[in-house]
Amino acid sequence: MKKNILFSVFILIFLTTCASRRVFTTNYYILEYTQHSENKDIRQDKPFNYSVIVYDTDIAKTYERSKIVLRHFGPKITYSDYDIWGSKLSSTIPDLFAKRLTYNNIFTQVQRTFLDERPDYEISTKINNIEFLQSLLANEVHLNMDIFLTKSGNDEYLVKHSAKRIKMINNDKIEDFVQTINDIILEEANVFSIKIQNHFNGIKSQQEQSIIADKLGYSFALDSLMNENLQMGKLWLPALSQS
Repeated sequence: MKKNILFSVFILIFLTTCASRRVFTTNYYILEYTQHSENKDIRQDKPFNYSVIVYDTDIAKTYERSKIVLRHFGPKITYSDYDIWGSKLSSTIPDLFAKRLTYNNIFTQVQRTFLDERPDYEISTKINNIEFLQSLLANEVHLNMDIFLTKSGNDEYLVKHSAKRIKMINNDKIEDFVQTINDIILEEANVFSIKIQNHFNGIKSQQEQSIIADKLGYSFALDSLMNENLQMGKLWLPALSQS
């Protein structure tokens, strides 16, 4: 009788322990080219007769790991053990830029590598931060990046675009964070395309905001302006997740 009771208790403890264990699955996410933000108002009928190389993206050390970065309260960040970039951001981000510049018909040649010739121009990108803020009151996608166009062999940039984007989403799903990052990068590639057009067409920088609003819509231009103001006075909220 005692043996049966002890055996039953052992089985009960075993089942309770198994039930209480949470199984975690490692998830991998990729950035990929999508067509829904392509804009015929930006696409040129005739490209500028130059070649350009798009270099690998320079990523700030904090964000160059494969683990997705989660922002918490103030300066606190953690790396998600179960949400991983499935391919290197240093390669996939410039791939997106190259494909969008090609669609926009900006240059006669847009390539990631040149083997036998030197391109006329170079495009470099830098990620300053790419992270997901999870808080009690809001979930925010953060992307801060710089894009430069230079003439080959010259360090002085001809066109520079700085994107400081903060976008709220209505849940804390990592897949929605990744999709939003994907969309933002392609949107900023559109803005950079417009700035390149303005440069080669001799349009002054003072007119850029109105041109961007005309081609991308007033709401996008207003969103960019609001993001700049948010960067100046950011209110951090208590984080939901704990380390």
